[in-house]
Amino acid sequence: MEVKRVLVQAAEDGQFFAGDAIEHDGALWLVTRWRAGPFPNTERPEKLVSLRGLVVHPPGPQWRSQVDLVLRDPLSKSVREGRTGQGHDVIEKPDMTRLIHSTETPGMKH
Repeated sequence: MEVKRVLVQAAEDGQFFAGDAIEHDGALWLVTRWRAGPFPNTERPEKLVSLRGLVVHPPGPQWRSQVDLVLRDPLSKSVREGRTGQGHDVIEKPDMTRLIHSTETPGMKH
């Protein structure tokens, strides 16, 4: 599963944040948060929120090093958290897992 970083603007206060998104079922889906997976060094999306029908575009020069895509329209907190679809499909605890890589070198402590 390829994870892309997407820049999203909060509808409530105009603040920007970077979140994770994945391609699934022919559309881009926002990952609300990651939870521990069934095996060591794995994780799963808690919820997916469909961004189908929303405009995404490549980031401008100021964001290129931080995100892969920019969502044109702001999203409300309830949509970003997957609490209400407001026209967006939401998948609770999808059956998908990704391998995460440890940033620690074996035997080293930080």
